[in-house]
Amino acid sequence: MNGNEDNYYAGTVGVPAAMGESGVDRVKVVSYWNANAASASSQVVFDAYKKKYSVLDDPYTQGIRNSVDLLVKAMTTVKSTDPVKVARAMEDMKMEDPFGEVVMRGADHQMIQPLFIATFVKASSGKFKYMAEGTSEYAFRQEVRYEGPATARPTTCKMQRP
Repeated sequence: MNGNEDNYYAGTVGVPAAMGESGVDRVKVVSYWNANAASASSQVVFDAYKKKYSVLDDPYTQGIRNSVDLLVKAMTTVKSTDPVKVARAMEDMKMEDPFGEVVMRGADHQMIQPLFIATFVKASSGKFKYMAEGTSEYAFRQEVRYEGPATARPTTCKMQRP
């Protein structure tokens, strides 16, 4: 690998191991999670996930879990599975995930949530609780964290509702 790379998928299954030494200090990932940035209570959930599914499988796609959690919360709120009622209940709904507040923006149903920029690094012993993809030598070092409101871009969506 020559040069630097910024991307969204450097932390997904198979990528850290494939990059290895060639990605060190060159690859930055933009994502809505960073295992080493989770709160202590969230690390309990993360550890249980790792134990149940495998040391190599990181819960990288937090957005899927967030979407399902918001869906369940909306169905519980309206006591219905009617799609129109549920969709309206989800608008501007908020919840906490392991990395901060998540909001379903009502105007266009976009998830507004914290974003992290992290660098793929050779990990120092004991410096990181969670290593990249179960490796013993690589991790993602958080560089920047943006809270949800800072990540929200203006929308021109004119969603047609039933």
